[in-house]
Amino acid sequence: MAPRLSRRQFTASIAAGTLTAVAGCFSSSRDPGEQAAGQPLAVPTKGDPDAAVTVTAYEDIGCPHCQTYQTEVAPEIESTYLESDRIRYEFRDMVLPADGKRSWEAASAARAVQDRAGVTAFWSYLDALFENQSDLGPDTYETLADDIDVDGSAVRDAAVTQAYDETVSHYTDEAGEAGVDSTPTVTVNGSTVEWGDEIAAAPVLDAIEQALS
Repeated sequence: MAPRLSRRQFTASIAAGTLTAVAGCFSSSRDPGEQAAGQPLAVPTKGDPDAAVTVTAYEDIGCPHCQTYQTEVAPEIESTYLESDRIRYEFRDMVLPADGKRSWEAASAARAVQDRAGVTAFWSYLDALFENQSDLGPDTYETLADDIDVDGSAVRDAAVTQAYDETVSHYTDEAGEAGVDSTPTVTVNGSTVEWGDEIAAAPVLDAIEQALS
C-alpha cells in the first residue's frame, strides 16, 4: 500500500524539490465563487447523539486512502456499532493539498447535498462520491445527486463554484489546529487510531471496544 501524504510531508517535498511523485494529482488552484448562506454547516453525525463514545473521521474525498477507509472500514463500524446506536459517529472535512481543486469541489458538492436535503442524504451522497472517486467531476456530482432525488444541477453549480468553501475551510482549519495532518485520520473520544501498515477495520474496532469497556 502506498504511503499516505500528510501536510508535513507535502511541505517537505516542495522544499526538497521532490514533488514529482505527486505532481499528477496536485493542484493549487482554488477560486471559490459566491458563498452559500448559513455557513459553516453543522458536523454531519449519525448514531446516538448522547453516546459516551464519539468516533470522528477526518477525510478528503479526493484521497484514495480515504476511499479505502470509507468503502472497507466505515461499513464495519456501521454494522457493528451504529445500527445498534452504541456510538456517535461524525465526519469532518480535511482537505489536503495533493489534489486540491478536485477535493474542494467534491467537498462542496457533499455539503450542498447536506444543505438541501439533510444529513441522511449527505451520508448516502458521501458514500457515492467515494465509490465513484475515479470519476469525480461536475457530471458525476450532478448525476449522483439526481440519483438520490436532490437537484443535481444545483449541486453541480455548488461544486464548480466551491460555494461551501467556508464550511470546508472551517473544518479543515480546525483539523489542522487539532494536529491532524494526514487522511484518513480517525479518533475515538479524541484519541487518534494508529493504522499500522494499512487502512483496516481492526484498529478502529479495537479502539471503540476499549472506549466502551
